[in-house]
Amino acid sequence: MTLETIARKLKTTPQSLLKEGIFAYLQGRLSSVSIEMDGLKHRWQIESAEDFEKAIKSGKIHEFSKGHDAGEDFFRFSHLEEEKRHLLKFIREYAF
Repeated sequence: MTLETIARKLKTTPQSLLKEGIFAYLQGRLSSVSIEMDGLKHRWQIESAEDFEKAIKSGKIHEFSKGHDAGEDFFRFSHLEEEKRHLLKFIREYAF
């Protein structure tokens, strides 16, 4: 089935359908990233990658704490934080 066929059946334009689809994808991805970040925030009692790094350097968080690898979680959290920034930027720029 083509984009044009779907748009016609939904009584919208292909451009509108595509734009709404991209926006929905960005929103869904943002939700997934935020949920994963919230889990890491709760696990390590941090609010940002900067907080996480400070806690590791100060010894408040040890490399292997709470049954998890703090280093891996730090890098994952940093990646998620960056992805969230990009997603928010894309959503603002792509807003209807």
